[in-house]
Amino acid sequence: MFNKRLPPIREFLSNVHEWHSFWVGCLEILCPWPPRINAHTAQLGYLEKEYHYYLMGRAVGAAMLVLSLLGVALLVKVWFW
Repeated sequence: MFNKRLPPIREFLSNVHEWHSFWVGCLEILCPWPPRINAHTAQLGYLEKEYHYYLMGRAVGAAMLVLSLLGVALLVKVWFW
């Protein structure tokens, strides 16, 4: 059996650097800014440490963008066709 214990859920997004990394990633997708960091370089120290939250923010931002575009397309279809 596995003896490894998972960290408690209260550790998820538990400090300001984790939240900021998440929102930077999310808003870079929603507000088409050029990416601040990539897998090879990091400009902000905490973004390098919290890169997984940054990537999660980019994934959530991409999902939000796709869903909002689909919603707009559906509204246009309903209103005009």
